[in-house]
Formats: sequence, structure tokens, C-alpha cells
Amino acid sequence: MDEVELKDYELSFLLGQEKDVEDVLKLLKHEDAEIIFEGTLKKIPLAYKIKKQSEAYFGYLHFRISKERVKSLEKNLLTTSTILRFLIVTPPFVRPKPEPRARQGAVVTPPAQVSVPLSNEALERKIEEILK
Repeated sequence: MDEVELKDYELSFLLGQEKDVEDVLKLLKHEDAEIIFEGTLKKIPLAYKIKKQSEAYFGYLHFRISKERVKSLEKNLLTTSTILRFLIVTPPFVRPKPEPRARQGAVVTPPAQVSVPLSNEALERKIEEILK
């Protein structure tokens, strides 16, 4: 039996009413999506009216689903009238910063040694040694 490869996604959405989040959750459950994280809804003013509304509820959630089911989920989200806007993205991978490398042929110099300040007597002895 072939195992279905699941991939992580993030869904951001704007809703007309707070209770409409149930429609989003039903669609995800219908597509056998596994919800990993659900953010809180927040009422926000819109920069321009969407479907004659100047305010909306913004929410987001992370979920895991097979690649094949994402297209079906998108179609269902588009046809749901209670969802004003939505966006499905794959979360970015966090990559470690590469360590700096020396260029080929470059001479790597060791760090300079830190010198301890000399006392006046030691400084005078050094000057005498140099002058001799």
C-alpha cells in the first residue's frame, strides 16, 4: 500500500462574521486535513471594501494535507461565500546561516595577539634593548 506524502501549509483568510470560521474548519475536515495550529481571529479594518464590507475577521492556521487534495480545498474555499479572501502558502524552511569560508588561495592570518600594557620600568628596559 502506497503511503500518501503529507505536506505542511498555512491558510490565511478573511471572514465576514466570526462564526464563519466553522465553515473553514469543515472544509479542512472534509479534505482530511490535519490541523496543526489555529491562530485566534482578530477583527481588522480593511483598506478597501470587499463584498461591501469595510471590516473583516482575519485568521490563519497551519495544517497538513496531501498535495493532491490542496487543489480541491482551494476550489471549495473559492466557492464558499462566507470567505471573503484566502491564501494558501507553504511555510518557509528555516535554513542555518552558512559559516564564512576562506577563498581559495587566500592566506589566512591568525588573530593578532593581545599585548599586555608594560609598566614604566619594563618599557624603559625595552627601549634600551632596542637602542643597543
